[in-house]
Amino acid sequence: MAPQTPQAVIASRAGSYPVFQLKLDSQGITNGVLPLWVALQASWKGALPQWLALQAMAKSVLSLWELALQAMGAWTRMIRFPNRAGARQHKFAWLGLMFSLAAGAQTPGPVRSLPLSQVKSGLSFSGSDVQALQRDEFANPAQLWLSQGAALWGQAAANGKSCQSCHGDVASLKGVATRYPAIDRASGRLLNLEDRINHCTVNHQQDTVLAPESDALLGLTWYVTQASKGLPIRVDIGGAAWPHWQAGADVFQRRQGQLNLSCAQCHDQHFGQRLYTDALSQGQPNGYPVYRLEWQKPGSLERRLRSCYAGIRAEIPPWGATEMRQLALYLMWRGEGLPIEVPAVRK
Repeated sequence: MAPQTPQAVIASRAGSYPVFQLKLDSQGITNGVLPLWVALQASWKGALPQWLALQAMAKSVLSLWELALQAMGAWTRMIRFPNRAGARQHKFAWLGLMFSLAAGAQTPGPVRSLPLSQVKSGLSFSGSDVQALQRDEFANPAQLWLSQGAALWGQAAANGKSCQSCHGDVASLKGVATRYPAIDRASGRLLNLEDRINHCTVNHQQDTVLAPESDALLGLTWYVTQASKGLPIRVDIGGAAWPHWQAGADVFQRRQGQLNLSCAQCHDQHFGQRLYTDALSQGQPNGYPVYRLEWQKPGSLERRLRSCYAGIRAEIPPWGATEMRQLALYLMWRGEGLPIEVPAVRK
């Protein structure tokens, strides 16, 4: 018996029907399946520009389409249909399936303008004095607000309920801070961690809402975030969160304000360069809430984003605006894998 050639041969018998063979040679596999997989991976990781990834995927899908047509013809020849109408319906079914597969194969995942291999925390762009201050648990000024958050965790509201009475030790919330902003299942709204804390304050403790940037809200947010210290950021952008991610990505890339600048121009294209005396960071969100020496107190990510809007002389959204949560969701996705830093210090 002659040795088998390097071809994948699919053979099938159906009673007395003739045998058919569909040869998927190595060229078909090389030109079809492998480039499609490589292009999808490269597009997802940002290793290829989007147009190159789409071009590679288009070529590979065409090769897969040719193979599908071969399979359809061979299958149709093998089966005896009672009439030509049945054969035509079978072919149309095959075509519909192949079009669906091709459409799905050509849909790329989110393209990262900043590859994950280049993602760096803002601390790496800070001076040695700021880095030392963050590491020093005694000198770090944020410890005052952390202590306040710890006290509020066990403090009962008028109805007798506290954070601790529901959640127990704060360690039970390990990993929570890595997943926000997130969709609230009950309302369908996109909430950040401060929103979630206020939701519990109002609905479960039946207390008044904590004001934005108040010491109480920042302290509690910091205390909850500390339970996730060192864990990598990983938000969910699927399902109902997807339109919010798209809106956040649009805000990040859009030029605005009197200076006609976008977030991407500073934090994607020119990070590491000097702006006056300071190096531009990548604008990563893994250290928020953060103690900023400029403010002489801690502040939320929303406050920092509002400062950027003011810096480029753009119209600042109101406190609690969905746009800010959408931008925060995009930033958290953009910094995926960075460890949560708490309590963080920046200049």
